[in-house]
Amino acid sequence: MANFDDVPDELVVAILYLIPSSDIADSVQLLSRRFYHLSQEPKLWLARCRGDFVHWSTPARARLARAGRANRGPWKQMWLDRRRGDASTTRHFEHVLASKVNRVRHLEAICRRGLDAKDFLLEQYHLADDAADDVLARRYYASTALASIHRGLAIEEWCKVRADYNGYRPLDRALGAFDMFVLHDGAEDMDRIEEMFDELADEFRRDQQQQDQQQQDHHRHHQSLDTMTVREKAFALVRWIRMRRLAGMADPGHNYRNVRNCLIGHALTDPDHPSLPIISSAIFVSIGERIGLRTFCCAVPGHVHVTILGAPGESVDGTPLDPETLHPPRPGPPIVRHRTLQERMMTGEEDGSALGEVEEEEEGEEGEGERFLWQSPSSMSSTAVSPLAVAAAAAPQIPHSTFQMQQLQSSLPDNGERMFLDPYNSDQELTLQRLREGIAEVDWGIMENRDIYMMPSPTSAIVLRVALNLEASWTHANQVVNVPLLSAEARRLRRGDSDMNLEALLYATMWATVLMRPLDSTSWDRQLDNLLARFAHFYSEDVWIIEQYLLPLYDRHMALSYDSGSYSPARTGGDTGNNNEGAIGGEQPPAPPAPPAWRHQHLLSRAQQQQQQQRLRGWSDPRVMIKMAYNLDQRLPVVSRRYTQDIHDKVLYRIGQVFRHRRFDYVGIINGWSPDDPTTLPSPNNMSMTETASSASDAEDSSGSGRVTPVPSAGADVGGGGGAGGGPRRRKSAFYTCLRLGVERQVVAQRNIEIVTDPAAIPPPLMFLAGKHFKRFVPETCTFVSNLREFFPDD
Repeated sequence: MANFDDVPDELVVAILYLIPSSDIADSVQLLSRRFYHLSQEPKLWLARCRGDFVHWSTPARARLARAGRANRGPWKQMWLDRRRGDASTTRHFEHVLASKVNRVRHLEAICRRGLDAKDFLLEQYHLADDAADDVLARRYYASTALASIHRGLAIEEWCKVRADYNGYRPLDRALGAFDMFVLHDGAEDMDRIEEMFDELADEFRRDQQQQDQQQQDHHRHHQSLDTMTVREKAFALVRWIRMRRLAGMADPGHNYRNVRNCLIGHALTDPDHPSLPIISSAIFVSIGERIGLRTFCCAVPGHVHVTILGAPGESVDGTPLDPETLHPPRPGPPIVRHRTLQERMMTGEEDGSALGEVEEEEEGEEGEGERFLWQSPSSMSSTAVSPLAVAAAAAPQIPHSTFQMQQLQSSLPDNGERMFLDPYNSDQELTLQRLREGIAEVDWGIMENRDIYMMPSPTSAIVLRVALNLEASWTHANQVVNVPLLSAEARRLRRGDSDMNLEALLYATMWATVLMRPLDSTSWDRQLDNLLARFAHFYSEDVWIIEQYLLPLYDRHMALSYDSGSYSPARTGGDTGNNNEGAIGGEQPPAPPAPPAWRHQHLLSRAQQQQQQQRLRGWSDPRVMIKMAYNLDQRLPVVSRRYTQDIHDKVLYRIGQVFRHRRFDYVGIINGWSPDDPTTLPSPNNMSMTETASSASDAEDSSGSGRVTPVPSAGADVGGGGGAGGGPRRRKSAFYTCLRLGVERQVVAQRNIEIVTDPAAIPPPLMFLAGKHFKRFVPETCTFVSNLREFFPDD
């Protein structure tokens, strides 16, 4: 009889490929020394890393892409580390579901793993209805963590753009970051957008080769892509793009301000490919740089165009330029040889260079003197931040501006060095004269140096302009909210609730505006206030993003505010003593010379005034907001119990019941109650209470006197009619808070509640949103099982 020891090792390893990875790690490798040895096969664990997990963080993904069929490498250790990470994520996730206390902390621990946590979160997000007792909560908080991870990746990309403020980083990733805010469980992230552009460039090359082959078969002269001039290649590309309907939109009179037109990922995946002019131009630029064109967006007022440059010293037709017609020396965009995402992964270029390989760079006679030098911030956050965040904190003293361009060049020579296209409208070339006339027609008060608007625009300017277009689309969507057809079209995206998508995109515009504007801009403080207020109300799970990416910028902004960092007073929540902020490698930077006594007193007085303003306006300081988020996260719930018969008689409804408002006809879910005082109603997940107009109407007295008390004070008689001159005191009414679409927290009077018993009356988006406070839905009773037992243990 054959012995198992006679079985070849190759056959045993082949059998191991059929066994689950966890069984190999937990039991099979412990059977014997031979099994332990065979279980260390690198190829086995390389296959398991690729097969068991779909999403990896960028360094690990690059390592796996370069591995090929490698027979050596730490693949088993990578798999074990990933499994340990997922086990930690599972523990944190269970804490998120179990208690409100420290929920933000546990979400932060999950989100800081980045894409390594995505597989687990997607598994929770796609659970079947009967897969868990708390399926609604699992779906909701998995989606919350996943969205925060996506936002973190988008903001990281924008920080790279900011670090290269006047540079030309890839537009596909910089604009694809907006799609990340509404990605949900989709696959159209920045990497996928980059891959789609790689595929489009390959498809364009194949189509050109087919045309070339067909012309040769018919004995007709036809130039191949490699022999075309810059002008011919640009014309071929713009015609191909318009033939594929990758630019422009149908019926712009009605559809121009639809939100989806601002998203480059949506434009690529939508069957109709609708896009604004700036997105159409970005699509041309992203494909053009992949086929060797020096092409850039040109932020002409009112309409973004594309400019294509010839090789240095040559026209777009390939002819040498007359030296006398050349414009004055200036820093110019480099020649681009774009690397695909796969090539960068294979070579370990994880960050993705802004322009691929730089072959040659135009420089002026002054060379380095004309470049904008970056300087390290004078003080950094005391918390540990990545090198990327340090780079993001730096900012050029003079940003890309009209003033700079005026000094670099007064006018563009019409010598064939460049050409202009408008992919959104046509495949015909635009002349310099026509563009100058178009700028004059806009009449934005531009009298001189109009040509600066036809220079290649840096990526930061294009990101900011897309943000402004998104903000305009958000405004339009809210203006047509009472016109159902227009409103539905204005908000529609590939997936997700339209209202939640709209708010997420508004949040994206706030981030982009803060990150792309100069820190010494007069409006930066205001934009920061808006961003922090939005974070406080709706996105407290993003506290890790605020800490990692916004704090360095805020420190740099404060340094600029105090005389370019020559004096660093205490900030709210900080101290005035010596510290190591800003030190690199543990070394303290040299102290600046002591100012004169009068200067010191002036700076001290100014610092005290600003500190007082900070105390009055704490929401302008990210540190205050972070501290507030953590304090509220640790706050123990205020328990409300039905411990008296009087409360039982007053509070008729329970947590989790579905109702329709008698006056305003919306459907909501009861998630809080108070027997007589709406000011005592708890707010489990908010950093602040946000009431709506109908909340004031619901705070009327129960006698129907019509008297409105928008925000009743503690101890006030909401029942009305009491007091010396108010007649006999009437019985107070019970009040409830409810969960409803479009409103974070709403107060409802008991008399306005009409219980709903038909599950079909519950909007699907509300069913998903219910996971914030409820475990599951019971169709038989049309109620939700409460996940708020910490607040209402008797319900």
